[in-house]
Amino acid sequence: MTPKTPQKSDPKIGTAEMIYLSIIGILVIVLILGVSRKVTEPFTEVYLNDFNSLPKFANGSVSFSFSIHNSEGVDAPYAVEYKVEYFSYLNQKVADGFTNSEIITVPKGEIVAEKKTFPLKPAFELARITVTLPQKDQKIHFWVQYTGNRIVYRGYGNVSVECLEPLDISGTDWNLVVHAHAVYGNGWPDVMVLQNGNWLGNFTVDSNLTEPYTVKLTPNQQSIIEIIYGNDYYNETPDGQVIDRNLYIDAVNIGDTHIPQESFIIEPGLPSEWFDCQKTRITYGAMTSPASFRLRLLAPNYKENVTTQ
Repeated sequence: MTPKTPQKSDPKIGTAEMIYLSIIGILVIVLILGVSRKVTEPFTEVYLNDFNSLPKFANGSVSFSFSIHNSEGVDAPYAVEYKVEYFSYLNQKVADGFTNSEIITVPKGEIVAEKKTFPLKPAFELARITVTLPQKDQKIHFWVQYTGNRIVYRGYGNVSVECLEPLDISGTDWNLVVHAHAVYGNGWPDVMVLQNGNWLGNFTVDSNLTEPYTVKLTPNQQSIIEIIYGNDYYNETPDGQVIDRNLYIDAVNIGDTHIPQESFIIEPGLPSEWFDCQKTRITYGAMTSPASFRLRLLAPNYKENVTTQ
């Protein structure tokens, strides 16, 4: 006879156990939902309006607008501080300027826009305009360069540049190419290039045929470029022979931008830092005595990364 296989009894869950398991399941679901639910924290944000249209150059005053967004859940009064500071390339320091403060109340959930105009001192290099919410530890700022007929020129003082017509060189590769020739006279002309008073390079014009000489400029939104001829030589020998060293600048290009000859502003005499638009002359590039050939360049679309604190 074939033995019978014993039958397994089906386990049965009691009512109490079912209730217990249901409660556990509900608690697990509630816990999962509680962990995954996002909790909105109250916050405030402050930002400059239309950032891409902020002024890059200013003279006398600067205007801009900013907004405060209140997501704190209640109406909020905000202490707001304003500051203008001036940065000097010469000493790499920041000096304090205009300051002010006020209370701006922003209703719950609202955005309040503020338009401001602050005074600027005459003739500076760089100015930083800052808006601070000290209670929220938030700060925004932007920079402007001075534009006008007077500038602070390498720390030598407030000088006039009204004789220098600003030339827009946006989109160039920042290579200064001087096309020049010379007359030999006990040596060839030596040329020094400065940008905003800072030395960039030297070259010797050693041909009576026009040749290109290239110096790399430093990208900047506004620059005074100087091409300085400082080793002029003139002598008459006993037998009446004249030895006269001279420099002739035939053309100047910056990248693809050709500088027209009517922009060749030359001021006789050295040192170069005394430049003040006095005794200038337009000689279409001829330097027959120590002199400086100057250009004023603007590149308003250049984005400058300033990290000075």
